[in-house]
Amino acid sequence: MTDAELLELLLRHAGGNAAEQARQLTEFFPNLAAIFEASPEDLRTVEGIDDEAILLLRLVPELHRRYFLSRAHVERVLLDSVLRRVSAAVFLRRAGRDALSALS
Repeated sequence: MTDAELLELLLRHAGGNAAEQARQLTEFFPNLAAIFEASPEDLRTVEGIDDEAILLLRLVPELHRRYFLSRAHVERVLLDSVLRRVSAAVFLRRAGRDALSALS
């Protein structure tokens, strides 16, 4: 899928001619990042981009940010769990060696 096709799918929810809006956005801005980070004023310079389309375009980076924050939290929880297990295994291994040494 091209960037314009992805934008078209998103902009369909704003009404209007989504294909034309997506085409104009990709011609006006150099890449998706520039589109999603553009100010509302800059977005309005593209014909057919209204407040509803701007809202949808502004939601993408916010959703992206929240997705990665939640992923980082899940990964941190998993990593903490793994580190606890590794620490416990190291502790038990050392304790076992100490116990064997004491018996010798």
